[in-house]
Amino acid sequence: MSFGGSCSDVTTPLGALGKLASILGREALDSFQRCAESYKSFMTVARRINSFIEEIGLPDDDDFRSTQRNIETLLQRYFSRIEAFQEHLGLGRVRKSPRTAVAKIRWHQHGTMLQELRKDLDRQINVVNILINTTTR
Repeated sequence: MSFGGSCSDVTTPLGALGKLASILGREALDSFQRCAESYKSFMTVARRINSFIEEIGLPDDDDFRSTQRNIETLLQRYFSRIEAFQEHLGLGRVRKSPRTAVAKIRWHQHGTMLQELRKDLDRQINVVNILINTTTR
């Protein structure tokens, strides 16, 4: 009686276990820290943009205001995704708890979503840069 197996029947589950071990190790924590630092950087840039726009006294331009609102909305979404994991993945987390392990696994999905939000924020900030460069000349 033949059961018909292949190498992939063994390597696929082993690869998944390896990825899970990596996530439960440092990968999720490192990813969370990078995202938290990115949030701080984006907040700094958003504040500087707002200050610059006020400082040079740009007219009430719909393009600027719309882009500022988009940045604020994206930052709020970004922050809410990070904040949901702060307790279990942040600096003051309880180490080696079952909830932390679950949060690390769940973070893997959220980290991917945050990459998209980061791209959106980058695009909006680039729009502001273009608007400022074309307006102040």
